[in-house]
Amino acid sequence: MAAPRAEAAGGFAYETRFGAVMLEGGSTKFTFWAPGCDSVRLEIEGAEPVPMRRGEAGIFTAEAKVGAGARYKYR
Repeated sequence: MAAPRAEAAGGFAYETRFGAVMLEGGSTKFTFWAPGCDSVRLEIEGAEPVPMRRGEAGIFTAEAKVGAGARYKYR
């Protein structure tokens, strides 16, 4: 997980990619920033919800066996 770096304006920027990233073997890694949430789940159309793991600074991650074009949302 990338560490935050302070910005001149007092905000933060993360050196990581948010959203969906295809992995080898037919899985996709999902990354979502929700610092105000204690828990987030990934909902993929036609599948059971997947609980996401909360990491540093409220960055949540999960992996799922889903390919390109899948419809998903975070809740």
